[in-house]
Amino acid sequence: MVDYLNIIMILSTTVLCVVLPIITGEFVIWSSVVLRAAVILIAVHPITTAGHYCLISGRGRGHYLDVKGDYPYLTGEEAISFIMSMALALAVAVWTYMSFEPDAFSLPSVAARAQVKRSFGSIELNEFDVCIS
Repeated sequence: MVDYLNIIMILSTTVLCVVLPIITGEFVIWSSVVLRAAVILIAVHPITTAGHYCLISGRGRGHYLDVKGDYPYLTGEEAISFIMSMALALAVAVWTYMSFEPDAFSLPSVAARAQVKRSFGSIELNEFDVCIS
């Protein structure tokens, strides 16, 4: 379950944080929301993986063979870690959406970058080029 979520986050991060800004020239609100949520999920993934193998409790996965005879698809520790990481990622996503400032992430357009003035053989940089250099 966690692996499917990671695949979805990788694909959505690639589309919204790489492809879309290249095409549109803007880092839109959803790009910021997805990027911050993805960072949270990737940061918590090792803890969720440790929960999957029952390393947090110290019991290991062997106790499942004694009790049920097979390994579970989702252990209790993994479920708790997964729910907590999803709640944290959702909280960060909502906070990002509510506090988004559009001008903070907009990239200068091609027309704005082309406004380079030439005087006496030297190039004067405009405000857009100074911000990205």
